[in-house]
Amino acid sequence: PATPAPTGGAGASSGSETVELNTSMLVLPKAPMQPRFFDSRVGYFTTGYTDFDVNPQGVKEVQLIARWRLEPKPQDMAKYKRGELVEPKKQIVYYIDPATPKKWQPYLIAGVNDWQKAFEKAGFKNAIVAKIAPTSKLDSTWSLDDANHSVIVYKPSETENASGPHISDPRSGEILETHINWFHNVQKLVHDWYFTQAAAIDPRARKMVFSDELMGDLIRFVSSHEVGHTLGLRHNFGSSSTVPTEMLRNKAYVEANGHTPSIMDYARFNYVAQPEDNIKPIGIYPRIGDYDKWAIEWGYRYMPEYKSAEAEVSPLNKITVARLKDRRLFFGTESNPDDPHSQ
Repeated sequence: PATPAPTGGAGASSGSETVELNTSMLVLPKAPMQPRFFDSRVGYFTTGYTDFDVNPQGVKEVQLIARWRLEPKPQDMAKYKRGELVEPKKQIVYYIDPATPKKWQPYLIAGVNDWQKAFEKAGFKNAIVAKIAPTSKLDSTWSLDDANHSVIVYKPSETENASGPHISDPRSGEILETHINWFHNVQKLVHDWYFTQAAAIDPRARKMVFSDELMGDLIRFVSSHEVGHTLGLRHNFGSSSTVPTEMLRNKAYVEANGHTPSIMDYARFNYVAQPEDNIKPIGIYPRIGDYDKWAIEWGYRYMPEYKSAEAEVSPLNKITVARLKDRRLFFGTESNPDDPHSQ
């Protein structure tokens, strides 16, 4: 038998390896963004603090939602208040790692740009955009690891996953940057999902190797989901519970609305549909839906008439109460396993 390799304590290898680390620091904005208080009816990540002043005989835990700073340009403020769509003072820009296989780059870009329609609900056009990051030959000062840039980073890894973390200003919840991790082998994950869930209704899924077009569409949905996290949105595990099962086989309904109102759900694909329903792929794939658009509207609507987070609470509550009469805008947290609506 072969001689076993020498190991250190607890079975660790006695060999060595080199690890390169990068640290990037940012100076926080001189003027913090006006925060917005968390509302459990709309699913946002939060940053929190303990307030020892609001109650002189106790303390209060305060939660601020995580969101980018989107503001109209000063010259467009009047248009914005009239309800006209305006471009923000500063766009949300995601760069695509140039190491990403070129055939997948357009789909990652599309997954980012698909959120533009959601931001229009908050009054902004072209609020979010994706671009190919410059190579070192084009810009020797540009770095993938620079925290001044938000990047979808290509990971040549066997890991079957993608993830969307972000860094926020602890004073306000303002999202400062994100580096989305796009692992190469997420392709295997979405392949196997689609193969098992959609092969009955989509002949393209009945192959061990998908066409680039089909795989690209699946990558696009993963891109949109992870970007949603980096916009501040949490999983909405209650969204799919708002759609009656029989509607999942209704061709007109699912092609117009999708099979779940939120791409932040884990509903994956419409596996309830049957071949005789003749549902096109648009009624099978997840997409940015009514809940996602509502959540972006709630979190990103600029409200200059209110000068503090406290002043926003009452008007936001009135809007929320009115809008949640539409059951499709329901948010079901992932942290409550006892709610049968959110599984």
